Amino acid sequence: MRGENRAMVRVGAPGAATEPANPGRSPAKSVGSGPGLARQPALDHEDQCSQTLMGQSRGQAPPRTWDLRQLAGVRRTDQGVLMRIHHLNCGTLRGQFPRIDSMIYVLLLETDYGLTLVDTGIGRQDYSNPSRLMRVFIKWVGVRGDVNETAANQIEALGYSISDVRQIVLTHLHLDHAGGLRDFPQADVHIFRTEFEAGMKPRGLVERAYDSVHWSHGPNWIVHEGPVEDWYGFPSLRIWDHNNPEIRIIPLAGHTRGHCGVAVRRDSGWLLQCGDAASPLHPASDIHGRDSKEYTANVLPSWFVRRFLGDHAPRLRELLKYHGDEVEAISAHDIYSFDHYSGRLEGSSASSNPRRSGR
Repeated sequence: MRGENRAMVRVGAPGAATEPANPGRSPAKSVGSGPGLARQPALDHEDQCSQTLMGQSRGQAPPRTWDLRQLAGVRRTDQGVLMRIHHLNCGTLRGQFPRIDSMIYVLLLETDYGLTLVDTGIGRQDYSNPSRLMRVFIKWVGVRGDVNETAANQIEALGYSISDVRQIVLTHLHLDHAGGLRDFPQADVHIFRTEFEAGMKPRGLVERAYDSVHWSHGPNWIVHEGPVEDWYGFPSLRIWDHNNPEIRIIPLAGHTRGHCGVAVRRDSGWLLQCGDAASPLHPASDIHGRDSKEYTANVLPSWFVRRFLGDHAPRLRELLKYHGDEVEAISAHDIYSFDHYSGRLEGSSASSNPRRSGR
């Protein structure tokens, strides 16, 4: 059936043998408390976590919610070890207004239990059979239109198969971030509950950038809603428990109702994909302190940028100021950080923090 959800709950990593959950075990301790970051109130569980997600449009069955309060105590019998991070450009952009060069930044994580994508970029079918909304987007932002930039083609060029992608973690459901979902129909798709609800029932101008054709195949939705743990002063939710690599969703609402960053833990620190909560192209949204000549979207007023992306940049700058030895950050269209990382793989050791692009 078109759009049907193959709802599922998977405990632990793919292929891992597990034991029954122990709801009585307390969640993990917070990480990264330190000077300079005032602890923020946790997400309101009455608003974010208390209700069971009800049905979708067209009578579809809802996905089941993956609440880690029910998964605490799971022990893996094999270890999913983060081996490499590939930094992928999954869509070169040549915007007309404002006139900027940019890209769609996707992370590919290699582990010993398969591949994980952080966002998907534009998909193959967006080029071969684009929806009306995608045709408008491609023209407006000047998408290069090279199918070899799709995550699917790049993964195959690395010698993997599409079925090797076991997990997808989304910052949000906009068409340039979730366009490739149909290329990986077997993957579990992890998403914050508020963003899932926004995608199923969009409202407002910004949420018109959701294109439901991207999930018309009925993904294996894994909807996350709790518990909330502290991560360097930010609320966070673990993608799965007792597992390496540790991946956390960091709610950064503003660009959309349920927009999130995604933090990936490496041996020597964290890499935070800020999604569209930051941008290197404007001083109001830059978190790396770049040179003013790199602000190619400076024609836009600061109030508009804050309204469009959310007002998280000051706190993200504080995060890097006080914890830059532990956390590196990129964003969804961060061409400068991509230039810094491109052409090399990240292994278990972290590279230098790209305070400047070195472009």
